[in-house]
Amino acid sequence: LEEEEKAAGIMKSLKAEHLMDRPVVAMSSGEQVKVLIARALMTNPELMILDEPSVYLDLAGREFLLKTIEELAATRPDLTMIFITQRIEDILPVFDCGMILKSGEIVARGTRDEVLTEENLKNAFDLDIQLIRTDKGRLWTVIR
Repeated sequence: LEEEEKAAGIMKSLKAEHLMDRPVVAMSSGEQVKVLIARALMTNPELMILDEPSVYLDLAGREFLLKTIEELAATRPDLTMIFITQRIEDILPVFDCGMILKSGEIVARGTRDEVLTEENLKNAFDLDIQLIRTDKGRLWTVIR
């Protein structure tokens, strides 16, 4: 009963209480990822590693997931999140530091603004990349 109450509280905090009695196979990919995050939070982790969490999600599912991650960052400042992605537009402003790897080597590291530069991304991807910053701080790439 105590674990069920804790699970219900976590699901509510993630705005996912409507998923509690739904079978996983009846959930969208974004909802499934949200439930997996809730499951991970049951152990009160100090660290959460999200490895390409949006790779199989459509646009709506990805934005649903990223909003969940933003809310989690706002409500759980004690939780360190490592977010691994190749999609620059998925790197939310809540992620304040990072690194870029190329062929297993660190080619850039530091604050978000130090790492996510056109020069660093050109080097990492071997593409002529232009960055467009939205008013909410998200970055989108355009190949020139």
